[in-house]
Amino acid sequence: MKSVFISIEGKGELELLMADSWWLRFRGLLGRVISPSQGMLITPCRSVHTMWMSYSIDVVYLDKENSIVAIKRDLKPWKFSACSEAYNLIELLAGQAEFWCFKEGNTIEISG
Repeated sequence: MKSVFISIEGKGELELLMADSWWLRFRGLLGRVISPSQGMLITPCRSVHTMWMSYSIDVVYLDKENSIVAIKRDLKPWKFSACSEAYNLIELLAGQAEFWCFKEGNTIEISG
């Protein structure tokens, strides 16, 4: 699976696994074990589910310019979240959106 990266000054590098096919978008993080320095970039995507997940996640919604339009923190298993303004999104372990200093209105630079 292809990865892309976000570098955040003072924090390090966040590796994002790319989910850009129908199956990878549907599956997301389901059945995956990731570290706090990893997440998943799902593109294109405006909504997520946490059906069958065993842990909570943070969801960072991005527009086409990679500006953060919304953040859903601590989305528990068996829930659903959507953002009509989003073009793609990032799934992270719960609590990591705050650790990586993601805030609505900020634009992130994705490389790789």
